[in-house]
Amino acid sequence: MRNTREVRRTQLRLTTACLSASLIWSSAAFAQEVPVGDPSASGLQEIIVTAQKREESLQKVPATITALGSEALETRQIEDVSDLQSEVPSLGVGEFYGTSLVTLRGISTGVTSGAEDPSVATHINGIYQPRSRSVDSAMADLERVEVLSGPQGTLYGRNATGGVVNFVLKRPADEFEGEVTARVGNYNRYGAQARVSGPLGDNARLLVSGIYDNRSKGYTRNLLPNAPRKRTEESRVYGGRAALDFEVGSRLTVELDAIYLDTKTVPNSAAFEPSGDPATAAFLGQQTFEPHRVYSDLASFTRSKYFQASNVMTLELSDDVSFKSLTGWQTFKDHMLIDLDASPAASSPVDQRIKSDTFTQEFNLNAQSFDGALTSIFGVFYYKDDFLGQADTPFSIPGFAATFVTYSKIKSESYSFFTDQTLAITDRLRLQGGIRYNHDDKEAAQSLIVSGTPSCPLLTNKRSWDSWTPRVGAQYDATDDVMLYGQWSKGFKSGGF
Repeated sequence: MRNTREVRRTQLRLTTACLSASLIWSSAAFAQEVPVGDPSASGLQEIIVTAQKREESLQKVPATITALGSEALETRQIEDVSDLQSEVPSLGVGEFYGTSLVTLRGISTGVTSGAEDPSVATHINGIYQPRSRSVDSAMADLERVEVLSGPQGTLYGRNATGGVVNFVLKRPADEFEGEVTARVGNYNRYGAQARVSGPLGDNARLLVSGIYDNRSKGYTRNLLPNAPRKRTEESRVYGGRAALDFEVGSRLTVELDAIYLDTKTVPNSAAFEPSGDPATAAFLGQQTFEPHRVYSDLASFTRSKYFQASNVMTLELSDDVSFKSLTGWQTFKDHMLIDLDASPAASSPVDQRIKSDTFTQEFNLNAQSFDGALTSIFGVFYYKDDFLGQADTPFSIPGFAATFVTYSKIKSESYSFFTDQTLAITDRLRLQGGIRYNHDDKEAAQSLIVSGTPSCPLLTNKRSWDSWTPRVGAQYDATDDVMLYGQWSKGFKSGGF
């Protein structure tokens, strides 16, 4: 067992390259185009984001942020998370055995056991996502994507060392509307998604949607004669969502959400390099190191099932003070069978099953005071995650054969308190300051059995982490169209076993 050390990253960001509104909009936002012939509008429409946990214009946010709206997502044919990397500077999205690995400014997580914490925090409608594969569920009803680069520890807490990706889904409409989209593509790809939305009365609205996407012909050819699968990198996704919004009185708004996603993929196997041992090379047999070519004797697959239920309540205490509660519960199951050797030999298949249940709760209070000169947010956050995983790996090469069974039961618990303040010194000069305290506890029960013999007997390890993640900054409106800002911030990521 290995106890990975706490990772802390501090970043100095002094940005003076926000030269003009047109430059910011073209490089860091989607900016819907104004309809031709609209005499009441000129230039580009205002973009509203919630990157600082309140609604505000993108032009006023002192952060490196990219926002893409629903029209831009559709126009640019952004259909999955990996497509975002062509639109967001410094963002990389790779897939490893069905898991999306998100990288921002070179910071990522290279472990894919399912138990690891991400280095780029992901949220769906404000609900933190501990498993990276769950972000696929956001693509069907996506209203907007916000990507914040750099440490975001003050407002977003743990595991936001590289940055934050916020997926904001469509809310139910005030008037009845519906949409059906079908797609057909090469590699035998076809699918459809549909959405219907509208009022249920004076104070309630409902949205129901569904998605199905199938690519039955993979990108990679399996060259092994009589292979159980002739191609890999196939995929099939289906799921649905229901959202209900309603008002209680004139000041309380309730947003209920339920999301389900079932994903199945055929992951690719890759031969690492030719074996230098003649006996091992002869045992493995045919291998290829060409892209999209493989020899594999195993019918590899990954199958994951994800469900999230959430409740977001907003209470307007006054014209200047609002209170918000965000409650989320998620369950995730995954079964993975993969071929590690990419050869006709059955030397190292891996059969892994994981399950996790996650609960999150956040409360925050937004306030404006001194005639709007001071904008404040105060918040608390609680996180609890129960993870269970087991992997069976029969390993066989000339001179050595054994079956490895690893077992992990990991409990994670975290709580934090935070505040962030923005003070307007003048109409053009604003100062920011904030701080967050984060406490993490982890307990891991793990074992390793080799060919029926406990090699590492069941051991339980515990560890706690505490961190303070501040941010300070200033912004200045040089003109109506040019904003300069500088910011120093800190991120925190807990360790593991």
